[in-house]
Amino acid sequence: MLYLLKKVDKEFHVLENSTGLNLYITSNEEEAHRMVNALNTGSGFDGYTPNFFVKEYNK
Repeated sequence: MLYLLKKVDKEFHVLENSTGLNLYITSNEEEAHRMVNALNTGSGFDGYTPNFFVKEYNK
């Protein structure tokens, strides 16, 4: 899987497995699962999302 879901407190974080980038945060579990499913079925960047799509990036 290129993208995974991680629960942090009351939020759900969508992470890129290869880079560890946090791509999406929501408090709605169903919405988070839909996002992960969409990314894993071809809506993403094949596991290498460009930095300008990420809200915060640490080098």
